[in-house]
Amino acid sequence: MSSASNLTIEKKLALLAQAEADKKKATPDTNCPDTLPRVSASTYAMNTTVNCCALFGTLRSLERLEYVKKTFDATNGGRVTYKGPELRQDDKAVLLELIHQRRNMFAGEIKFAPSTLCARMGWSRNSEGSERLRKCLERLTEGTLRLDKTTTSGTMFPMLSGFTWDGERWSATLHDDVTNLFPTRHYAYMNIETRRQLSTGLQTWLYDYISSNDCTMVMTYASLREACGRPDEDPKQFVDYVKAALSRLVAVGAIVKFEFARCPHAKKPGVLATKKNRGQLKKMVA
Repeated sequence: MSSASNLTIEKKLALLAQAEADKKKATPDTNCPDTLPRVSASTYAMNTTVNCCALFGTLRSLERLEYVKKTFDATNGGRVTYKGPELRQDDKAVLLELIHQRRNMFAGEIKFAPSTLCARMGWSRNSEGSERLRKCLERLTEGTLRLDKTTTSGTMFPMLSGFTWDGERWSATLHDDVTNLFPTRHYAYMNIETRRQLSTGLQTWLYDYISSNDCTMVMTYASLREACGRPDEDPKQFVDYVKAALSRLVAVGAIVKFEFARCPHAKKPGVLATKKNRGQLKKMVA
């Protein structure tokens, strides 16, 4: 090969290298929408602050409040402000499933049969299950979240920007800003099959809460009642509910064990999930 040919090849390689370097230096396209988190087919993901507060409460009463402006303080120091119909754990189950359907993609429309979505969540596939699903989707469309990113910045958005239903042809559209629920390193992973084996309510709330914490801090029952949306519950009855819920988490393998202790600061009885099932944390990310 001639020296002239070698020079041409070297020049081409140099130009390619320069082009690649220029690409890396280029200003990123700020108009490009963020994607939802990349998780495995067996995993849900959710913002840790949402998992540690009563935005999605655990009450089972039929009556639901309408919040003009409600601020939920999380046990991790975060805060969520919400306007709209009261949300419960069944609403969260629907949101988790919709986000999972769009994982690693832009927020957008999901088309589905109500019976299929109900089955994926472990709900009844009959008309009663479809009606429950429809009400959840309506609440997620009507409600508006406010997340404060810093003291001078934040965002407000509905979780769903649209919902239509017609027989077995339903569709729901995740609002573009729902990606704000997934800031870097501030969301937790939950095993889908494990969550399905839990009763929707205190059991699912505790599982999500434990998934979002290192489980090294004792939580007083009073703080726990507030955090899960049951501040007015009878204290003694609530303790029994917590014991039963944690026992169920052990039974399904969500945690290995838990214990009761006194909070060192408040010197009041509390609960400490001392050991999570680390085996479930594997293969969470796709």
